[in-house]
Amino acid sequence: MKIVFDAISSSKSDTTHLASKFVSTVENQSIIYLTGDLGTGKTFFVSTCSQFYGLTKISSPSYSRVSVYNGQVNLIHCDFYRVDHHYEFLCNEVEPLLVEPWLLFVEWPSEILNIDCSYEYDIRITMNDNNSKRRIVITRL
Repeated sequence: MKIVFDAISSSKSDTTHLASKFVSTVENQSIIYLTGDLGTGKTFFVSTCSQFYGLTKISSPSYSRVSVYNGQVNLIHCDFYRVDHHYEFLCNEVEPLLVEPWLLFVEWPSEILNIDCSYEYDIRITMNDNNSKRRIVITRL
């Protein structure tokens, strides 16, 4: 594992800058796992990354579990909050969506996915005690 970024964000602008910097280095066919408490900015981070590819109006797929956005890349956004993602679900629902070029963002992962990819990244977002700043640590697995 290699830490790619370790930064403190004091604002949406700081997070936008970090997400833009990160996504500009990511190769297609990569999986990005996002962990953090509710409200830490996981979906905001994905939305900011999507703008790099000309994709807008990204929202949380909490109810549908998987959303797909087609553009310069096929961006697949999964939200597994309170849901175990089983092998069958991944094979039947997620893998068919991985049409090159693709990026797969997974919020609330319970495990590393067994999907052939270029790279995997872990993004951990934590808030300080008064919720005014976020620490964002990005590691390449």
